[in-house]
Amino acid sequence: MKRLLPLVVLVMAFSASGQTPEQDAAIKNGVVQKPIEATAICRDGTQSTSPDRKKACDGHKGIGAWLADRPAPEKLITALSDVEVAEKIKNIEKSKKFTVTYDKFQDITRVSSQILVVKIGTGLFKSNLLMRISCAGKGRDLQKTGRQYYIAFEAFSSDWSFLRNHDLIFLTEAGRVNVGDGSWDGRVSKPLLTVGVSEYMSFVVNEADLRTLAESRSIEFQLGSYEAVLDSKHREAFQNMYIYTAMRK
Repeated sequence: MKRLLPLVVLVMAFSASGQTPEQDAAIKNGVVQKPIEATAICRDGTQSTSPDRKKACDGHKGIGAWLADRPAPEKLITALSDVEVAEKIKNIEKSKKFTVTYDKFQDITRVSSQILVVKIGTGLFKSNLLMRISCAGKGRDLQKTGRQYYIAFEAFSSDWSFLRNHDLIFLTEAGRVNVGDGSWDGRVSKPLLTVGVSEYMSFVVNEADLRTLAESRSIEFQLGSYEAVLDSKHREAFQNMYIYTAMRK
């Protein structure tokens, strides 16, 4: 009997909420989406619309997940309405995080993000990359002509880190985005008392892949042999670039 006791306790712990372990984990981790007007999901699986957290789920085994203060999940950018897109474009222009230039001699419009810092490597091999996202197209209206997107990186170090290998691969929840090896250029520089090198890499990205990156909530990438995780500022730059160049009316 002593051997069975832990097993009995374990089963009781799993079934105390009246739900499966998967359902409990979903509630605990906030996976359950907020139903319309519901303020809480109770532990017996029912929903409560009471605004009072102390009274919600009375008689229903208590609150499993409180939803009233949780922000609504962010929309995918391609699900935005025309009004929402126009508002986002207005905010992008106000933020000055992008520059838009028109070359009248070549009849080309260019849109470029501000320079973003990306941390790569670990420990003693930790370093920074400078990243910029850009778009170029013929004419003044990018909606009426073909658009081409680019991602550029610049690295500074004491040795050639990307000379032999500068393949770029993104990893998102939607899958891999294999950009390829792009173009590479490098030069020797002499900052202060040391001698270092700077490397510049540019990659062409098609619009479908940019959309994948723009809609991703998690982005990792590998450049050569270096890996990095992009933060919210980097993801926002992809989102804003796609909205500003591909979705404006």
